[in-house]
Amino acid sequence: MKRILLPAILLLAGAGRIFAGPADVPVTVVEQADSFTLANGIVEARIEKRTGVLSSLRYNGVEMLAQGEHGAEGGYWSSVGRGRPGGQHASTIRIDPASNGGQRAEISCRLFNDPKSPDGNIDADYRYDLARGAHGLYAYAVLDHKAGYPSFGVGEARYCMKLNPAVFDYLTVDADRKRVMPSGYDWDHGAPLNLKEARRMTTGVHKGEAEHKYDYSAVLSETPAYGWSSTKEHVSLWLVNPTIEYLGGGPTKAELTGHLDVNPGGLPTLLNMWVGSHYGGTSLSIGANENWVKVVGPFLLYCDAGTDPDSMWHDALAQATNESAAWPYSWMRESNYPLAADRGTVTGHLKLTDPGAPGLAMSNLWVGLTAPDYSLPQFNSFYSRNRTGIPPVIDWQRDAKFYQFWSRGSNDGRFTVKNIRS
Repeated sequence: MKRILLPAILLLAGAGRIFAGPADVPVTVVEQADSFTLANGIVEARIEKRTGVLSSLRYNGVEMLAQGEHGAEGGYWSSVGRGRPGGQHASTIRIDPASNGGQRAEISCRLFNDPKSPDGNIDADYRYDLARGAHGLYAYAVLDHKAGYPSFGVGEARYCMKLNPAVFDYLTVDADRKRVMPSGYDWDHGAPLNLKEARRMTTGVHKGEAEHKYDYSAVLSETPAYGWSSTKEHVSLWLVNPTIEYLGGGPTKAELTGHLDVNPGGLPTLLNMWVGSHYGGTSLSIGANENWVKVVGPFLLYCDAGTDPDSMWHDALAQATNESAAWPYSWMRESNYPLAADRGTVTGHLKLTDPGAPGLAMSNLWVGLTAPDYSLPQFNSFYSRNRTGIPPVIDWQRDAKFYQFWSRGSNDGRFTVKNIRS
């Protein structure tokens, strides 16, 4: 009797997800001359070796990223200022699924300096990681400035994704901002307003309304998952930060999240702003004599399917809770990323005493550990006082150079701050 193997079907409807596909497929990584392809039967991702650009991300057979429309690059790291990686490049498979039973794959794309003649400001290692059964791809960067490299300053740094305009039409930031968005056609035919990022729509479902990316800014500590959905394909793509330790500006920092690209075509755009110039701005400036390393991420590019955008958003929020609980990730293998056993915890109790108001209680309490205030390096950085208004002494609200560790305290003043780097 001939044995026939049929693919398993996975239906998870409790949180609005409807996904049909292989239930348990080993992770694979295929290396081509100019790219890597990671796949697990649910997600398939292609990464370009020379640049670390995520050029394709397919979920349930649907291409999630723009494919050359209006010069779009897919998913990529970018900065505004002088934080340019070196001109050398190398790529490798850091975690080979052939060695772990198909449980996990991770690839690395390095852009680095010739140590004898550095032509860039940093060495940048862009990495992508895929696990068995995962509905998303992890991305992170290891940025390294060695003493003797040119000094630099950047005004903005982010991971940016330009999404497939034929698929995505619905943006969700939070409970108050979720809606069908203007199309690329609507953006291109909008009437200019008082800044290049703003236009009044003259066509489409939002005809007569002003459209601009700042409407979708959010306090990142209060926005654990935000992203785009498709009312036609019933899929979605979310940006999930499991922690804010690598984001500049601490728990009160507001930044951009998602919007229509301001260039022709108005592509759906998703951002992870770890350095931002908006709403007070954060600073990243490194002097020529400094040794500095920062791991930005890992954060999750979470793919989902469901009956409607709201149910998919709630599923993404649940996933964000799981990611936060798993931080720091035990699967990470990076010397600059301490695991849980090498991190600390601080607990305490702040007492509020005011004889003039004996019943006074605390509320909305944040407690954090950050770097002390510090002065900007003495060089002509992008972030000079005259250009941006950033003061010469940087405090936690404007710091993006170091890590920060924050926790909510209770109204009686008790707090616990976990997962602190030494």
